[in-house]
Amino acid sequence: MTTTRHVPPHLRESLFRYYEPFLEQAVAAWPSETSFTPPKDRSPATFIANFRSAILSLKTFAWSTTIDVQKFESILGTFTLIFDATGAVWFKARAARQGRPRDMAKANPRAAAYAAATIPVPQRDCTQEELEAFCLLLHYQRIGGPFVIDGEVGQEQIDDLTTRYNVSLVFNSLTKQTILT
Repeated sequence: MTTTRHVPPHLRESLFRYYEPFLEQAVAAWPSETSFTPPKDRSPATFIANFRSAILSLKTFAWSTTIDVQKFESILGTFTLIFDATGAVWFKARAARQGRPRDMAKANPRAAAYAAATIPVPQRDCTQEELEAFCLLLHYQRIGGPFVIDGEVGQEQIDDLTTRYNVSLVFNSLTKQTILT
């Protein structure tokens, strides 16, 4: 009896193949910034949402590709996709965190300890509103990720959040946690 794996529609190989040349160009040029002009039939926001889905598809299903997968995996979580006023989409490094750590340590010792940690502390009992707040703050680069959320986030919610915000949510079935970057 053969088992076939279910591939969600937004992670299909065909979507990955469409965006594969863009991702290959971005990974090859890294750490230099890369810009793309979205095809005429896609808005910049749709292009970014689908590009993120293609990235997630490659991470999840390890499709055969000419992309330097080792380099791709090494830069995960360090880049962002944004579009500018002209409609160009940019693949570039996430902005460094701003602020002075000493001041943050005085103002919020828990946040300072979290920022200094090399392993993210899992968020337990994360509400939908809290998850959306993390996504919003990551999207506007007010905080840096990754965040680990205990449990699985529903696919409908993942689709909604990744469409509205420049984030990625991936469920790790071994640890039973969702990683938010």
